[in-house]
Amino acid sequence: MEKIIDSNWSKVIEMTSPHEQRLRDFARSISVRYDLLNYGDDLYQEFLIKLYDKIDQYDSNKSFLSWARAVIKNLAIDHIRIKMNKYEVS
Repeated sequence: MEKIIDSNWSKVIEMTSPHEQRLRDFARSISVRYDLLNYGDDLYQEFLIKLYDKIDQYDSNKSFLSWARAVIKNLAIDHIRIKMNKYEVS
């Protein structure tokens, strides 16, 4: 189990390192665009966890940066849905 964890984190680091600043900036811009102020860094961290969990689902024949941006955007949308449901229930 420990080797799998280390292997997955190694893959995450290898895949994100060349794009880290761009992906962080994208997460921050998405958080501003969707009125999730001060959520950009959290969004990026959620992306890293999602990537870790789903690393084997990534198709290496496709652009990692495009895929990563879609994941970040979808995480933001999920957060908005949760936020909206919270207000609707109240």
